[in-house]
Amino acid sequence: MELIYVTEGRFIKDKSGKVFTNDGAHALKYFQRYLGTFEKVYVIGRVSSVDNYLGNNEEIVESTSVQVLPLTGYLGVGGFIKNYYSIKHQLESYIAPDKVCILKVPGILGKLAASICRKRNVKYGVEVVGDPFDVFAPGAVNHPLRPFLRHYFTKQLKVIVKNAHSALFVTKEQLQKRYPCNTSAFNTYASNVILNTSSFASSPKIKSGRKTIEIISVGSLEQMYKAPDIVLEAVKMLLDSGISCRLTWLGDGKYKREVSQIATRLGISTSVKFLGKVLSGDGVLKYLDESDIFILASRTEGLPRALVEAMARGLPCIGTDVGGIPELLDEDMIVPKDNAAALYMKVRYLIEHPEIMRSQAAKNLEESKSYSTEILTKRRLSFYQSLLQ
Repeated sequence: MELIYVTEGRFIKDKSGKVFTNDGAHALKYFQRYLGTFEKVYVIGRVSSVDNYLGNNEEIVESTSVQVLPLTGYLGVGGFIKNYYSIKHQLESYIAPDKVCILKVPGILGKLAASICRKRNVKYGVEVVGDPFDVFAPGAVNHPLRPFLRHYFTKQLKVIVKNAHSALFVTKEQLQKRYPCNTSAFNTYASNVILNTSSFASSPKIKSGRKTIEIISVGSLEQMYKAPDIVLEAVKMLLDSGISCRLTWLGDGKYKREVSQIATRLGISTSVKFLGKVLSGDGVLKYLDESDIFILASRTEGLPRALVEAMARGLPCIGTDVGGIPELLDEDMIVPKDNAAALYMKVRYLIEHPEIMRSQAAKNLEESKSYSTEILTKRRLSFYQSLLQ
């Protein structure tokens, strides 16, 4: 059986015809997980042509067993509406009854693909990786239609999941509560994180003897979902209180310049490094290993890969009370979203109590082992097999 995979991810085609992932997450190695069950994977996503794109082999998507079926490129809800009929026609030409579908949701493409599947009686499963109720919460996104979009996409995701044959959630409980499956549907959970044996530190992080505390955060700056503004405010408070610290931010996006300007306005630019996009794997591990504390101040989340990766490196971590973050961290390491003062106090508490830093690091390392590739692969395979029954 062949698989159709629908994603909101974007792709880039160069002048030679090679297709690259635009977000770093949907490269060929990501789709290898499906090939043990399905003969071939057809990936449906937005494709833009760039003649002079300088991609690398780690970002290549296609192979003899993985093929990208292109949709018209667009940006945002307005772009989707403008190209609606061409996108709908393309999806209808790709979705066939002799294949099964997996829809990565939430997303406007998943909503349209689910509707086509239901009309054509095509069996589909869903991978639920986020929550539109949080994505469009006040402060998470700046859009004049935010309240409407929050209500609309939350309602639509409930319908999509309710009508799915099978569901794979990235959280253990959080998303399942808000978006329940049909009682007859198969469902399980597994994060998208990839943790091999080399991903795990041999021991928990011990507070170094350095005078400057190295803080790290990882997240796209395409939107303000990861609350870099809140993290910068907390760093400002730490510096003003006499604590020598430095923030490293991994992640790129259209808000990078604006966030850099915030650091300048706060007078902390010399204590902040925005390194842009860093390839997953050894590149990210290098920066995690050079850090003392990991922060994820998200305004919305599913179950964050970056946090699990940091835990696996034995780092003490602080996160907000959104999505699946409370499922991962000790409740003492959870702070309210959009609260720079609370984040500052929690970081300061860790710095002033190295024994707590070590105990939290040890807890995180142990918890991360339940997200090893071996364990998650078994859950994913059961999800894939359920679509073939």
